[in-house]
Amino acid sequence: MRKTKYTNHLGITVEFNNPYGFFTMNPLLLRTFETTATVMSEKITGFSHEGVKNYGIELGITGKNAAEVSANYDHLMSVFETDTISGSPGTITVNGYSLKCFISGIAPQVSLRRAKTVIATVITDNALWYKELFTTKFEHGNFTVVENSPIAYPVLTYPHDYPVGYASENTTEKINNPAMRPSHFRLVIEGSAESPAVIIGGHTYSVDVSVPLGSRLIIDSRAATIVLSDATGNTINAFGKRNRYSYIFAKIPVGTSQVSFGNSVNCFYLTLIDERSYPQWST
Repeated sequence: MRKTKYTNHLGITVEFNNPYGFFTMNPLLLRTFETTATVMSEKITGFSHEGVKNYGIELGITGKNAAEVSANYDHLMSVFETDTISGSPGTITVNGYSLKCFISGIAPQVSLRRAKTVIATVITDNALWYKELFTTKFEHGNFTVVENSPIAYPVLTYPHDYPVGYASENTTEKINNPAMRPSHFRLVIEGSAESPAVIIGGHTYSVDVSVPLGSRLIIDSRAATIVLSDATGNTINAFGKRNRYSYIFAKIPVGTSQVSFGNSVNCFYLTLIDERSYPQWST
């Protein structure tokens, strides 16, 4: 069964089942595999998902009576419109894959006593679906494997639960990226750490900052951000402290890569983020 929901930028979520009816996958999901070819000297050199794209999706809204249908319709409108008013996108999620987008309009189609159908316009400037695949913890002097369990962070509460594989005590380990293409990542380095550097697949990811005990440095390649967060939740933009001679947001290669880290880092978490032109259909 496909699990589909929309979450606006305030975190208010609409699950696309009763009382919010059905979610027609055509064309947003069935026909989303759309790229633009990059051409040089009459040769195709690559493909891009850049540019603003619009899709129409059909939603069915149900209720026990006409008044409930109208109330559900109004609620759906308010969830969508909150994003367009603020200019902050929401997220459609299908089977764990998410798409950042706006619902820019709703056009009523058919109205019955206990049901209403509408066409919602979805607009996005990045037509790639993304999903966090897994998180691996690397730490000196520790070897523990925990399958399908959330990470218990020792100081701060990280906002996601992950299936976790823990690395061994060695400072050179391996990680396997099973995705179809090189993956974005989130690298969370726990304090204390001094000018932390991690080498993945021969590429160096380093930032010239001090990470005190109880703080963490968060490098998010998809968001292109580097943030130093303390135990109280206060954050400092550390983007300007990145190593400018080794691209800090380089994606993690497909397949097996060596992961090395020295005494500048005691503990870190590496999350791989898959991207697709369409969400994975089966669960």
